[in-house]
Amino acid sequence: MNAALEKIQAMGCQEVFLWTDSRDKWYSRQGWNEIHRLPFELVEAVVMKKTVEKNIDSLK
Repeated sequence: MNAALEKIQAMGCQEVFLWTDSRDKWYSRQGWNEIHRLPFELVEAVVMKKTVEKNIDSLK
């Protein structure tokens, strides 16, 4: 995940979004914030957001 966040930071992005249907608690522990829940086919999707920090070392 850190490698992807480093690339996102290098592109100048400050926020990144994802959706998960089962790992929302894990992502929350990694600093992601839940912004929405919605039904998606047979599961509930959780949309999450993370602000990319200026110092990527703080993500470890």
